[in-house]
Amino acid sequence: MAKQWVRPDTVMVSDLGDEVVLLDTATRAMHTLNRTGRVVWMSIEDGIDAAVDRVAAQFAVDADTARRDVVELVDGLVASGLLVERG
Repeated sequence: MAKQWVRPDTVMVSDLGDEVVLLDTATRAMHTLNRTGRVVWMSIEDGIDAAVDRVAAQFAVDADTARRDVVELVDGLVASGLLVERG
């Protein structure tokens, strides 16, 4: 089964249209995601494949590039505590 990700309760989200601002209330760290990051953030709960498909479609990039970028972003979000594996 593929991994699935969720936002922890400590992360507040402000969707500003072209970007998303994430505030981790536990650490008081603020993070801003650009347009591509916003697409990933808004679709990651549907799984990596869904996020890759949406990035590839919206930004006219090949699937390999989209996958590499999505995985890199998700890894960073997980490392920062902004996403956790659903379990």
